[in-house]
Amino acid sequence: MPELLLLRELPRYEMLQEKAKRYPDLDAGAVEATLVLMRVASDVLEGFGAHFARNGISQGRYMVLMMLDRPCVSNGMLPSEIADKLGVTRATVTGLLDGLEKDGFISRQMHPEDRRAFCIELTGKGRDFLADLLPEHYRRIAGLMAHLDDDERRQLVGLLSKVSRGQNAMHDENWTPDTN
Repeated sequence: MPELLLLRELPRYEMLQEKAKRYPDLDAGAVEATLVLMRVASDVLEGFGAHFARNGISQGRYMVLMMLDRPCVSNGMLPSEIADKLGVTRATVTGLLDGLEKDGFISRQMHPEDRRAFCIELTGKGRDFLADLLPEHYRRIAGLMAHLDDDERRQLVGLLSKVSRGQNAMHDENWTPDTN
């Protein structure tokens, strides 16, 4: 069983304050919050990976199946649409689709208007697989969030949404701090 978050493994706030003397741009509270967020996210992803592995699927393949199992996807999706929505390369999606097709979870159908394209559809076997997987999956998610009441969960979603708005600071090579 993977070791869960142990705050003693992360730098303490006081140590970060000491480093801030050397690096004036270091905001000890921001670094501490980011490290805890990263540790928890890593543990959660590792847990999901273990759960999916026990069920013979990867997280990427699961995401494709869930994307195809939405009511608005009645006539399938183009592989390029799947790649765009997942934020991965088309080559990555091709590999995922190949495995899912081999397992009988999806099928490739000729696009009705473009003979050069295929639509990806969930098969009955794929729907059955999800029907077997999802009850346990949702129970595990409920267990993950069991220590938070409804108000705390909504607060967490709001806080993480705010954190998400700051992601340009990590991605944009020309980013500069907002001085307003």
